[in-house]
Amino acid sequence: MAISVQDLIKKLKLKNIDISKLDETRGQYFENAVITKSNSVDISGCVFYRCVLFGVGFDQANSVFIECTQRANVSDLSIKDVCEIGKDQLGNEDLSSADLQGANLESANLQGANLQGANLQGAILYGANLVGVNLQNANLQSANLYNANLDGRANLQGANLQSANLGSANLQRANLQDANLQDANLRYAYLRCANLKSAKLQTANLQDAILDSADLQGANLQGAKLQGARIAFAKLQGAKLQGANLRNADLRDADLRYADLGKANLERANLGGAKLEGANLERANLERAHLEYADLENANLERANLHQANTDRLRGLDTAIFSKTIVSASIESVLPNGLAPNAVYFIKPNANLQGADLQGAQLQGADLQGANLQRANLQDADLQGANLVGANLQSAGLHRASYNNDTKGLTEAQKRIMVYVG
Repeated sequence: MAISVQDLIKKLKLKNIDISKLDETRGQYFENAVITKSNSVDISGCVFYRCVLFGVGFDQANSVFIECTQRANVSDLSIKDVCEIGKDQLGNEDLSSADLQGANLESANLQGANLQGANLQGAILYGANLVGVNLQNANLQSANLYNANLDGRANLQGANLQSANLGSANLQRANLQDANLQDANLRYAYLRCANLKSAKLQTANLQDAILDSADLQGANLQGAKLQGARIAFAKLQGAKLQGANLRNADLRDADLRYADLGKANLERANLGGAKLEGANLERANLERAHLEYADLENANLERANLHQANTDRLRGLDTAIFSKTIVSASIESVLPNGLAPNAVYFIKPNANLQGADLQGAQLQGADLQGANLQRANLQDADLQGANLVGANLQSAGLHRASYNNDTKGLTEAQKRIMVYVG
């Protein structure tokens, strides 16, 4: 049974003061107290810090109120009010199912508290001590937990953290299994060894976050921002990463077996030693990615871009699925024998890509100088920074293909049917 307002006041040893009964009231300092007064009491020069105020006449001049709340009646006092004035003393308290929506608990000490099923929607927990706290199935939607400390196996299983701010939060070893983190801000968050099994992280911001050795099996990271994130040795079996941005991410020795990385951006990502058995990499951008010692057994590389990727000692290519895959000439020696026509497209100067189907291909910065692209399908392709000087683009499909100021070799007529990216 959840704790009552009066019981919590007693447990926190908050002062309950009727200042009408004090001999002297002017110039007094009141902190962490429930204050009752009548209109006739003179409170000029008083300072009230983190108090709940009852009665009338609190608008007198020359009095100071800091983080105070005013209520008409004692019966209106809520758990939220008590927690706000006693937020330094909430450690190990039972606040399960408490309504703390919008509560200001900045820098509060909630270590070891039980907040299972509590409503903390929109609450301010900036810099709060939440070590070992139980927030299972709690509602933290849009809450501010920036720089909060949730180390020590904090339990957030099934919690709703949609659109919450967890930037720079310490979530080492935290349990976030089945948690809803859609659109949450986790930039610079520390999630080493965290349990994120089956967590919902669609379009979440995890840029520069540390997820080394985290468990993300079955997690949904569709469209998530993971640029520069550290995800080494993480478990990502069966994770959904379609359209995720993993540019410059560290995925060394990560387990990505049967993960869905369709259309993911893995440009310059470090996948050294990663397990990609059965992974879906269709249309993924692996340009300049590090794939040394990675295992691509039975992986789907249809329309993937491996241009200038480091494939030293890459394993599993003999069973990988190639279809219209973009590669560099430098990896020709490691490709399996007997590939079907158009299984791979070699991107290099003077390449013969006549009639090639490169629709939607990621060709940023590609050197296609002098290439034969006659009748090639380049619709929706990204040609930003590409070198097309001397390339034969006769009858090539360029509709909706993108270019920028660094793209070389295009005519004005070709640019008119393309999309300029400023």
